Amino acid sequence: MKLTQKNKSTIEKMHLISGENKGSIRNFFESMLILIVMDYLEEGKTNIPFIGDFKIKHLKDEYTRDGNEAVIELDFDADNNLLKNIGQIKDKTDPDILQIFKNRVRESLGDYFD
Repeated sequence: MKLTQKNKSTIEKMHLISGENKGSIRNFFESMLILIVMDYLEEGKTNIPFIGDFKIKHLKDEYTRDGNEAVIELDFDADNNLLKNIGQIKDKTDPDILQIFKNRVRESLGDYFD
């Protein structure tokens, strides 16, 4: 599968945040796509830990010069972790996720300061 510039940018951001190599991150997202399609075929919801559950509903097909493209609708149920962090941001308080991010930065930079 070919990556768009937007896809490459997301993989780069995930690399910088996680410290994982870009190939592993791409593999993770490809695996997520496989899981999502499998869940769709089983008419089930896909769970993304810390984010929420979503279910794909196929509405119709559109025919393009590149072939069929599905028109879909997503039902999304946000995870409590996502809701809490968004609420904290809207309340102008430090979100819980900020501490996780700070810990990752400290771990990454710790060798430079020791």
